[in-house]
Amino acid sequence: MTEVKKSGVSLVNFYLRQTIDNKVSELKSVINKGVSFNTSPTLNAKIVGFTDLDIDIDGTPVVPMCIMEVVASEYGLRPENIGNQFKADLTSTWNSYFH
Repeated sequence: MTEVKKSGVSLVNFYLRQTIDNKVSELKSVINKGVSFNTSPTLNAKIVGFTDLDIDIDGTPVVPMCIMEVVASEYGLRPENIGNQFKADLTSTWNSYFH
């Protein structure tokens, strides 16, 4: 794929940043709402925050991670893990809530 440069800023990086910002904005609307989440020990989790958006040395946005908290499962799975936190990638988390 060919990158088009305009004023020293890659349009591809601009588009990527916009996509990231849109997903983060949508996910902020569901903070503290539980969701079925396959990588959670109880298979359920909620978003409690995000890592910072960073910019790589070449100007490429580094995608933030979602900070998830393990919540109780309707099936009673692994209750000892409730309250533990873990990081999850932005796309999987977005898909869990919006797909």
